Amino acid sequence: ADTNTAVDVSTNLGSFAAQFTTTPLFFFKAFLLSDGLQPVELDEVSLTYEPRVSAAESILTATTPITAGGAGSTLTVTAKDQLGNPIAGIPAAQMTFGSSDPKDTLTQPASATSAIGQATGTLTSTTAGSKKISVTIQGVSVTQTATIEVTAAAASQFVLTTPSSEQ
Repeated sequence: ADTNTAVDVSTNLGSFAAQFTTTPLFFFKAFLLSDGLQPVELDEVSLTYEPRVSAAESILTATTPITAGGAGSTLTVTAKDQLGNPIAGIPAAQMTFGSSDPKDTLTQPASATSAIGQATGTLTSTTAGSKKISVTIQGVSVTQTATIEVTAAAASQFVLTTPSSEQ
């Protein structure tokens, strides 16, 4: 069809964004029907665009290496839309960090994404080794993962025993 109802436009507005390849612009024509007896006037059109998280464009970084049992790694996620624009205001409850090691301790973001789309959390670990970190934002699994190297802590004491001389 060559025309759409207001409901059609509202329902499909989010899918229009996927067609943008540069700065998003949205143009439309409004055809108003009249029986010719009453004037037809378009007072206002309101469109709202809510960006959706892009799995491919969003970024996950982590500080590495860290020491087992020591200070943790800072995990930083930058939520971006399909055009690479940061998404501010995503609630903390809609972001979840994950680790390949179930024994790791993850602190999830405490606040919404900032004006530049960033939120942070931490990972601490008591076991040495490589840890693969992932993040999910608003149900979208971000493609990029981060690897944290956890090194063993230095020995806190060194005990040397000798065999008994009594036979």
